[in-house]
Amino acid sequence: MQIKKLHLENFRGIKELDLDLMETVTIYGPNGSGKTTVANAISWLVTDQPITGEKDFTPKTEGSHNLNHIAEMTLTSQDGDIVLKKDFHEIWKKKRGSKSPEFAGHKTEYFVNGVPHKKKDYETVVETFCNTRLENIPMMIRIGYFAEELKMEARRKVLFEVLGDISDEDVIKQAGLEKLNDILLVPGADDGKKYSPEEFMAIAKNRRREINKKLDEIPARIDELTKTMPEEEETPEKAKKRSGEIVELEGMKQAILSTPADNKTAALRAAVAGYRAEIEKGREIYLKEANDENRGILERIRDVQSKISEAEKTKSDALCNLNTISVAITTMEQKREALLKDFEALKAQKWDPAQEMCPTCGQSLPADMVNDLRHKFLDKLGKEKERINEAGKECSKERIANIMQEKAKWEAAIRENDAALAQLRATYESENAQLKTPLPYEETDKYKEAAAKIAELEAQLTDETAAPKENPELKEINEKLNELLRQEATANAAKATKKRIDDLETEKQELGAELDKTDAGIAMVENFYRQKVALVTNKIDSEFESIKFLLFKEQINGGLKEVCEPMIPDKDGNLVEYKSANTAAQVNAGLEIIKVLSAHYGVYLPVILDRAESVTTPIEMPRHQIIKLKVDGLADKLTITKEG
Repeated sequence: MQIKKLHLENFRGIKELDLDLMETVTIYGPNGSGKTTVANAISWLVTDQPITGEKDFTPKTEGSHNLNHIAEMTLTSQDGDIVLKKDFHEIWKKKRGSKSPEFAGHKTEYFVNGVPHKKKDYETVVETFCNTRLENIPMMIRIGYFAEELKMEARRKVLFEVLGDISDEDVIKQAGLEKLNDILLVPGADDGKKYSPEEFMAIAKNRRREINKKLDEIPARIDELTKTMPEEEETPEKAKKRSGEIVELEGMKQAILSTPADNKTAALRAAVAGYRAEIEKGREIYLKEANDENRGILERIRDVQSKISEAEKTKSDALCNLNTISVAITTMEQKREALLKDFEALKAQKWDPAQEMCPTCGQSLPADMVNDLRHKFLDKLGKEKERINEAGKECSKERIANIMQEKAKWEAAIRENDAALAQLRATYESENAQLKTPLPYEETDKYKEAAAKIAELEAQLTDETAAPKENPELKEINEKLNELLRQEATANAAKATKKRIDDLETEKQELGAELDKTDAGIAMVENFYRQKVALVTNKIDSEFESIKFLLFKEQINGGLKEVCEPMIPDKDGNLVEYKSANTAAQVNAGLEIIKVLSAHYGVYLPVILDRAESVTTPIEMPRHQIIKLKVDGLADKLTITKEG
């Protein structure tokens, strides 16, 4: 396809301009003479975007009003000629009751061969005439668009679409990573279902964060518990000795307390002690009876709590599986949609009769050469259809429907689980409501009777004029006994603390082992990515003559970040990033990218070569019309020369 003519009217400072652009031409002129305006007009007509990439682009001449800003271009191809035209102008409306019209915005009108079209219909005509999707056109007419303006994700998508991706299964086989299949298995799945490497990495990294968080917390918890431990650890011998001493002192105390009293005061104290003992014994029996009444209910409550925990875990696992299935369905639907678009685009590809002509002399090529070219063209279409059909098996309607059925099963299981959980929680509340809370023992008749007796005896003790002397031996025994009991309580607390520390140490070891296993899985998946990087990069780089593509960058933490940077060899043969290369290298890299994309799509559109003065030897593009824009300070106006 080539541009024959371009007509501009009131377009970005150009009042009127008519250009004959048939074949490859060079447009000379000083800065500000309109070279970029011409390029913007061409790009705007076929892509609705300027070549400069301006946002909110307008062809309107600054400060002008009530003018029609027109760009019109005649294109020619094997299917004939077509005239594309856009008319951008102001809208003025007169409101009711107003004497003069008011500005109401701008409007763009679209024409094809002089016939008005809606924007969508206009774009459809452009796609049909150019024989490619609208979003592909900027990549094939604007040097630098692919490397400078297209987002990284879009660049990767185009490369993989054009040159083909490599499936995960192929990478695993070619790199000898069969063990990765075991790591990717979904736990608990009976059908051998596997996570994708991306899904596994997301799950594993999240689990690693959880493990590291717990491992970070354990030392502080151990340290806190260690601080409560006594400096000297108690030995079994010391505990045994203390226990014996407690028994001995209790015996001595009982012997003293059981000695008959010689006076009334001692007898009264003994009676008070007896009633107090009776109260404590009665309290113990009373509480035991109350607990016995609740024992059956408490056992049922514990059983329900256990079932609730099990049901909640089942629901959590089901939600995880449902999320994994939902992600898989979305991925397959997107892939299917993309493959259908690719197939429609493939169906639209036609044999270009221009390929039967010699690009140099214009004469017809020999029949055998034409047949060979046709065979290669059809073979390429066949292989591409085969690739799409093969890829389509992985995201067929039947497979999506099967996974949707599996999703429905999980959703039904979750609903059933929710119903069961609701029933269990209702049972839990019902059982709790049946628990009996006894009255305080102090409100029972038995306690009140004993308390009344104690009050009566203590009143008699108060009336005694001569209180008996305190028994110094009993006092000493009580002091020793209290100290030993304190030591025993401290030792029991220390024992419980030590057990908790041991449990934390065990948990730390188990978490460490799980972390090692998780890291090993992550390392194997990262190795898979590196192998895939090498295979994909080699496959893509083989399609280009000079430039290479950096598709992944290794991060400080060992991970891989997806990128898509063209790498251009400098004068010493070292590869540098596109943005760091000189202008000539960037231009030639852009031309090479257009050349590869055009060959893939089978579409050869005019190419706008801006900054042409900076490239002394641009790469050859024999099948393209090249429109060169070159700064020439000696020229006094816009000048066009044809080449060849």
